[in-house]
Amino acid sequence: MSVKKSLDKETVVLSAVVVVVVLLLGYSLYSSFSFVNIANDEGYLSDASVPITASGYDSKSVNGEVSVVLTPKRFNQGKFYVDYAIETHTFNGLDKIDLKEVVTLEYDGVTVKPSEASAMGGHHNFGTMIFDVDSEPKSFSIIVLNIPDVSERIFNWD
Repeated sequence: MSVKKSLDKETVVLSAVVVVVVLLLGYSLYSSFSFVNIANDEGYLSDASVPITASGYDSKSVNGEVSVVLTPKRFNQGKFYVDYAIETHTFNGLDKIDLKEVVTLEYDGVTVKPSEASAMGGHHNFGTMIFDVDSEPKSFSIIVLNIPDVSERIFNWD
């Protein structure tokens, strides 16, 4: 009977180890392909000349002391969703920047500020800005002002 209990205990431990390994492998694969991992070897976001396609739109980036990457995601019921990644390794004031004040969307002669955007803080910020629009923008620009050390970043999609 004790041999059977010993085997049962070994089976349980072995099964737990296999589950942990599978979960870690799955997380590693997920992380490898997620939006967060678009950094180059120096830890900064990818160069603007290398587009990253998502949901029919390319990501666009402008680097400086603070790297800004924007990826338009979708239009749904009058709302246009744009993901952002804003990162720095040198600037300590991202928490003082309100994206609803420094970002504008321009399309079809209309200029709109985000109706929703998460507050930033720390050195690595990821989130979604939401713009209230009348129709899905086809050709548009997103302008980001006064995020160090670039006074105006213009992202264009045609």
